Amino acid sequence: MIKLLVKLLIGFILFCVVILGHLYYRPIKRGEAFEELDYLKIPRGLALTEVACLLRGKGVIGEEPRFVFFGQVLGKSKSIKAGKYDFSKTRSIADIYSLLGKGGNATIFVTIPEGLTIKEIASILKKEVELDSAEFVSLAYSDTVAHQLGVEIERPMWAIPGLEGYLFPDTYNFYWEQKPRRVIEIMLSRFNQAFVDSLRERCRDLGFTPHQIVTLASMIEKETGLAQERPLISAVYHNRLKRRMLLQCDPTVIYVLPDLGRPLYTKDLQVDSRYNTYRYRGLPPGPIANPGMASIRAALYPAEVRYLYFVARGDGSHIFSNTLREHNNARIRAKRARRKS
Repeated sequence: MIKLLVKLLIGFILFCVVILGHLYYRPIKRGEAFEELDYLKIPRGLALTEVACLLRGKGVIGEEPRFVFFGQVLGKSKSIKAGKYDFSKTRSIADIYSLLGKGGNATIFVTIPEGLTIKEIASILKKEVELDSAEFVSLAYSDTVAHQLGVEIERPMWAIPGLEGYLFPDTYNFYWEQKPRRVIEIMLSRFNQAFVDSLRERCRDLGFTPHQIVTLASMIEKETGLAQERPLISAVYHNRLKRRMLLQCDPTVIYVLPDLGRPLYTKDLQVDSRYNTYRYRGLPPGPIANPGMASIRAALYPAEVRYLYFVARGDGSHIFSNTLREHNNARIRAKRARRKS
């Protein structure tokens, strides 16, 4: 009798295993919303039932109980990782839990605009792919890391270290929680691809190092967002450099006054920094942002004009002048225009 009961128990257990295995690996039903789903973000800290509700709401699963049951019985809820996921290839509950245990697999398009600093780029990456922004900033401002990545920069010893200026603005495909060093490698590689040998030869023809041109390009990038003005801004700085005039570029001062949060005051122009182009002649010791190719080309190919001055109109454009007298008159006109607007 006991042997019969044992056999029946074993048979029942095997039957249950077969049924549960079938339910675990059986193809799932999708909801209607799944047809419009590109990828789905699973935030941190969700309970298993909340994950199930999210998956059902997006059509990844047709019902919640089976998903929750296996998560509880198999302990899968503890292995779920936050991230952005592509569920298009999942066919069963087993597939979904396997994917959730590996981490976000969806590639994420991240656009890095021109003219951002390392810290501003880190902020975007943290928001878009949950990158460790503190580690990114630490690595990107490290000369040791730059050297390890094969970057040899000819710059003054008082320059801010690291790769400011060399993290190329573009649209990238990154992964959720991608390692900061790998992101830096990818962005630096894109810069090296864009800054081709012909541009480096142009640097030599002008008597500049590539680092100086990237520095100048970053200033142009911060001064104007208008494509037609970039060669003109470049011309002003080239002309001033030839005459050994102070460049008087406001963005270089702002760069060394972090979190300013207001317009520059006259007292700000007295800050003692080599980046302060109101106090020190020549280019600042390094880039003040990461410029795009349009600004790099403008730095290499300035317009053939004699302008030495420019003033903002207040609408994003500038008035350019050859002489200080013309410039002072332009400033008065610009101030009046801003008051009327």
